[in-house]
Amino acid sequence: MTHLNQEVALTLKIEGEAFASWDGLDDMVVRRIADHFISDHGMKLREHVQGLISESVTAVVQARVEAFLTKPIPPLTRYGEPIVGAVERSLADMIADAADAAMVETVDPHDGKAKKKDSYNNAIPRLEWLVKKVAVSEIAKAVETSVKAVNAEAKAAVQKQVAAAIAAHLAAAK
Repeated sequence: MTHLNQEVALTLKIEGEAFASWDGLDDMVVRRIADHFISDHGMKLREHVQGLISESVTAVVQARVEAFLTKPIPPLTRYGEPIVGAVERSLADMIADAADAAMVETVDPHDGKAKKKDSYNNAIPRLEWLVKKVAVSEIAKAVETSVKAVNAEAKAAVQKQVAAAIAAHLAAAK
């Protein structure tokens, strides 16, 4: 055996795998380099590609939704027959009209459920009910936060006064 063959015969340990010869060593080195490259740069490349795909998909979807919302729709009867003389409207217009109608619909002032206004039942517009509900909720949160802050300040002041009184009492007792 030559000196080189003796060295080759020595066991080489790479990543926990033992080799008794140079066979497969080049594959192991290539795999290790590829794993290192892929782990660092592959993630960056993947994130970049996902960002580009996301932008492309968003642009296509946004264009199609806008086209769908703005396309004029002919009015039809409930049987699917066109209504003669009726004006075509876009879906965006129909949604806006439905939202406007929902906001002026009268509701129970306590639970917000739809209700007809008459002499017996007091009803308010849904928009007014929503504004009141949001305002009451936000005011309650602000008051709770303020009360907690004032309580914390008062507690700290009382602790300071009690500590000073105890210290004065102990000093007088000496």
